[in-house]
Amino acid sequence: MSSDTDNVQKTFKTCPVHGTSYVYSITDASGTRYTNGCPLCEAEKRCQAAFGQALIPARFTDQTFETYEVTNDGQRAAVTLCRDFVKRFGDYRKTGHGLLLTGRPGTGKTHLACSLLKEIIAGKKAALYTSLDQVFTAVKATWNSTDDSQKKYLKKLAALDCLVIDEIGTNREISPREKDLFFTIINDRYEQLKPTILISNLSLRGEDSLEEFLDERTVDRIFETNTFVVFNWESYRGTK
Repeated sequence: MSSDTDNVQKTFKTCPVHGTSYVYSITDASGTRYTNGCPLCEAEKRCQAAFGQALIPARFTDQTFETYEVTNDGQRAAVTLCRDFVKRFGDYRKTGHGLLLTGRPGTGKTHLACSLLKEIIAGKKAALYTSLDQVFTAVKATWNSTDDSQKKYLKKLAALDCLVIDEIGTNREISPREKDLFFTIINDRYEQLKPTILISNLSLRGEDSLEEFLDERTVDRIFETNTFVVFNWESYRGTK
């Protein structure tokens, strides 16, 4: 006595991209035919779609740890710390430990943050890249709304496995209301043990520092949960 599985016919193909064999089509006992693409290609498409949803800037979508130019010990240490963060993300996801990339403009902070984010996304984690101004713009767009749009947006940010916020302290001061909003975002993720990657050209302390730009509550949260990575070498833009 034969079963339906005995009557299933499979056709195999070799992927021209990866060179691997895969089941291209299956015809069942009723004659219905199902086709498949290369599973590796399909996985890459899903990953690329996830990159798009993560809003990684076009300039950095093709950048990786391997394309980051290392010419000094500081750069080498920065790459090592970011790679280690990816490797240990499972542990950091349990503690909410993040990174603060700070230092001179043009030194590769966003490059490394996006490289890190892409690898986390490839590990099937929900992640997003944004700037502080983009966050404020998105929230302000909800202020005249009669529904709970702001609450939903903040809840979305809090739920992400990893969130990158760039350009903290760029070009302008922020209002007390914006400071409260940023604290809410940082504190929500702090309470839910969600790692946050912060990027700023400001120094940690002193004049024109994060301490001056943000309020004390936010600084305390950041200093408690984030490893500092200081980019204090010459800008790439000044050497090219």
